[in-house]
Amino acid sequence: MNKILIIDDEQSYRVTIKYILEKSIQGCKVLSASSGMEGVKIAKNELPDTILLDVVMPEMDGFEVCEVLKSSEKTKSIPIILASAFQKDTDSRVRGLESGADVFLSKPFDPTELAAQVSSMLRIRNAEKVIKKSNKELDAFAHTVAHDLRNPLGSIVGFANILRENYQNMSGDEVQEFLTHVTDSGNKTLQILDSLLLLTNVRKEDAPSEKLNMGEIIDEAIVSLSIIIDQNNAKIVVPPSWPSSYGYIPWVEEIWVNYINNAIKYGGDPPEISLGFDIISSKETKDDMVRYWVRDNGLGITTEDQKLLFQQFERLNQAKIEGHGLGLSIVRRITEKLGGTVGIESELGKGSLFYFTLPMLDKL
Repeated sequence: MNKILIIDDEQSYRVTIKYILEKSIQGCKVLSASSGMEGVKIAKNELPDTILLDVVMPEMDGFEVCEVLKSSEKTKSIPIILASAFQKDTDSRVRGLESGADVFLSKPFDPTELAAQVSSMLRIRNAEKVIKKSNKELDAFAHTVAHDLRNPLGSIVGFANILRENYQNMSGDEVQEFLTHVTDSGNKTLQILDSLLLLTNVRKEDAPSEKLNMGEIIDEAIVSLSIIIDQNNAKIVVPPSWPSSYGYIPWVEEIWVNYINNAIKYGGDPPEISLGFDIISSKETKDDMVRYWVRDNGLGITTEDQKLLFQQFERLNQAKIEGHGLGLSIVRRITEKLGGTVGIESELGKGSLFYFTLPMLDKL
């Protein structure tokens, strides 16, 4: 049974919407809340399949409710339909996009449009549920595609529609601001798609094992991150020489890019990052391993969160940090394909050290 949650402080609207939905959508269960706080509580307890959320409410408005729900691990994937007089209120539509809304409806409702929009959100939600039931890893993959791509694509469509409808009445600066939102969201979408394609290739392909010049690989990784390094005034310390290992150059460079990029995002202000290595001798075999690592000066990660880091598509809920959750999954898969392991050492208040191991070719 599909569950739909209505959050609206006006009882007449709640009654009307409940009647329309129960008449139009067979077998649905309609829940209702008369305030934002009550709505958040019900959403976390009931986990509805879709939420119809009014914007104008006392104490906690719809934008605030949307932000709370989208920031919660339990409710962030629930589609939210934001309701207000959007046709005449560009600012509200912009804020709605920024708060994470999926669809907009203008009051007063057209019953046919209301039922169609809710049904569309339910179909998306139900499709996600069917795929999660079929395979755990495919579940994680589908969730990433559905959730992480929906946000930037929704932003692109939303800001583009506002531009199309209102550009004649907008100043040049406003147009540039909206175009910047579209461009940034487009770039984020491309980054997610690139990561998904890389992960797919890593799963399917057997890469050749070759001698690595780790110094050159790290130099290339740092060059590719030069913009974010400069923007964050990051300092990176690199040892003068590196031991040789076996691996596949493009994949190993991807590991360094992910680790260094995370160290910048999660590091201190400014980020101070050290790269290094240890030699791990094996008593059971003649093959030694090299443990390569990246150390940051960030806040550190709790033991509980450390357990989630390298699982498929997991995200840490750290404030003001954006990420699509694919990087460490890719690092783990690459390293395992190359015969190594990954891990983390971290303590709250003392930063984090992320590492990966590869077979050693020769000693320094």
